[in-house]
Amino acid sequence: MTIDAFTACLGFCIFTLVVTRASADCAGLTKRSIDDPVVCHEFGPVCVDNTAYMVYTRKASWLDAEQNCSSLGGTLYVMNSTKVDKMVRKFIISEYLDDLIVVTGYWTGLNDIDEEGVYRWPDGSVLESEDYSRWARNQPNNRKNSQDCVQIWKDAGYKWDDATCTKRKPYVCEYQNLGGPDGCSLYSS
Repeated sequence: MTIDAFTACLGFCIFTLVVTRASADCAGLTKRSIDDPVVCHEFGPVCVDNTAYMVYTRKASWLDAEQNCSSLGGTLYVMNSTKVDKMVRKFIISEYLDDLIVVTGYWTGLNDIDEEGVYRWPDGSVLESEDYSRWARNQPNNRKNSQDCVQIWKDAGYKWDDATCTKRKPYVCEYQNLGGPDGCSLYSS
């Protein structure tokens, strides 16, 4: 797929929310080799209320993932409710995205880059103790004093885990205020 075709395809999926795959080449995709030239790297959308979530399986560092989401008008995934967290996890598992490539987790927008132990969402708001959270056992642990970015961790049932930000992982972007009725009834709640 060329860059222009990729861009056109991605834009179509995000802004019209008509299809459930980012490319016609991916219709019916369950599992393929990452070396297969028609492997799609964008899946979704998953819609919850007026927000669409797209899963990107092309691996990137946390900062690159954040910039990729931003360049498309979104942010890294904010899993601040049971409903949102469950819908995205369900989508990843039901679409076999965790088996498509070697996946240890998916980047989210939560991080403590600015101040250790103070986790912030992309909008700068702080994760408070009374807020929804789904940390894996013994997490966050800031292992080797180098884990500042949060993933949903496959090995822990996609619970939250702090990880090293420079590791390359797939990621989830969210796009808010798309307007109009929910265009993805297949995945809406």
